[in-house]
Amino acid sequence: MLLKVRKDRIDLAFAFSYDSTNCVRFGGYKSQSFLDTPKAILSCECSSFGWFIKNSAHQTMIKAAIFDMDGLLIDSEPIWTEAAREVMQKVNFEISDALKLQTTGLSIKLFLDFCHKIQPWNTPSFEELESLILEKAHRDILANAVAMPGAIALVKQLKATGLMLAVASASHMDLIEGVLRRLEIIDYFDTWHSGELEEFTKPHPAVYLSTAKKLGVLPEECIAFEDSHAGLRSAHAAGMITISVPAMEVYDDPKFNLAHYKINSLEKYILSEMSGVPQNTFEN
Repeated sequence: MLLKVRKDRIDLAFAFSYDSTNCVRFGGYKSQSFLDTPKAILSCECSSFGWFIKNSAHQTMIKAAIFDMDGLLIDSEPIWTEAAREVMQKVNFEISDALKLQTTGLSIKLFLDFCHKIQPWNTPSFEELESLILEKAHRDILANAVAMPGAIALVKQLKATGLMLAVASASHMDLIEGVLRRLEIIDYFDTWHSGELEEFTKPHPAVYLSTAKKLGVLPEECIAFEDSHAGLRSAHAAGMITISVPAMEVYDDPKFNLAHYKINSLEKYILSEMSGVPQNTFEN
């Protein structure tokens, strides 16, 4: 039995629109054509198995929520920055605040490549620098990092609704598992996946596509939470409903408007109001 949830607000919040091929656009993919009406207004309903975004001819069930980790579930970005600053002194490379903001969300390999293009060096090698950064950051994160505001409560809340949960991170698998254990939320997650296991990591969508596959769901059946622009691009390209939670210093940057929803804290997330494509996505 389906339970209607705040229909008075949600019916007006989501809509399909047509593209040039008379196909309905939803979450980055095309669904079947609706040729007999100019617009299909949606409703959002909750069942024991997930959340429905639906109309009379098409429906999509939200079955899973996928979280980034660093800077989203756990306050680890300052630790990564400090580790990188310390190690990059070996090649006389100074990490400015502007560069830090530009590289947030990238893997260590992409970060080093970014830095090398600005100021090339010969030795130590990329592999040596990566190993040193990872060693220091992993140790400090597992010893000192704390949960981001609202993270633990939201994980528990979404799991209680029946959604499957996963982590899709650029960090290594052992660090993801270590963080989930440190926050004492590992039992709430069905799986986790690292971009390090992919040929391409964020902002490429591979890590999100593989995570959805591990969960046994379609990408459009997932909500994705991200704090970085690289991660947002990854989840958006995968065709998921995107929730952006940018850091305060970049919150107003228009590049985060790519997200379906933007909030300043996980404490602000409301599943019944932020689980489908907003109508203004189609009007812009």
